Parts: sequence; C-alpha cells; structure tokens
Amino acid sequence: MEPWQQGLYSRHKYGYGWFITRWFGHYLIGHPGLISGFCAAILRYPEDHTVVIVLENMEPELEGITDPDLKADPMTIANGLSAISFGLPPDSVPVSAMTSGATRKK
Repeated sequence: MEPWQQGLYSRHKYGYGWFITRWFGHYLIGHPGLISGFCAAILRYPEDHTVVIVLENMEPELEGITDPDLKADPMTIANGLSAISFGLPPDSVPVSAMTSGATRKK
C-alpha cells in the first residue's frame, strides 16, 4: 500500500482538485491550499446551500518567525465556521462519514 493511501486522503474521495466527503455529517466538496504568500480553505456544502471561504495573506518570514499574527490556519477557521453554521460549537471535530461506514444519500 502506498503511503498516500493510508492517512486522511484514504478516507475521502478526490475529484478535479476537490475533496468530496461528509463533514460534520453534511455532504462536503472542499479544497484547502497555499502558495507563496497566500493560503485558503473553501468548503462547499451543496445540500445545505452553505459555503465557507477563508482567505489569508501570509506575512513573509520575519527573523525565523512565520506568520506572527496567525493564531489558526484557514482550515481550522473554516471548520469552526462550518460547525457554527450547523448549530455546533466552533471547536467541534468534523468527523468524516467515511470513517464510520456511512454513505452519501442518493
């Protein structure tokens, strides 16, 4: 088994650059990412008509400290906002249905 087949990515589907899974018990199409100077998280819950987008400009490295103002990465913030939109506490864990054997509604 290849290393990429074992962790987080083995439990989720991936299509055209988007992760497809269930998050907080809701169908999710999402994509986190970063490139020099920027990072983002886009979480789409199409069945709930909900989209969470977090964009961040990253500071250049200053004396060995990267992003001194950053308290949480965009995916953590997006997960918290998603939880709030579903009436959950912001520190809820976004358990994937893929780990519990649940399947997407047809």
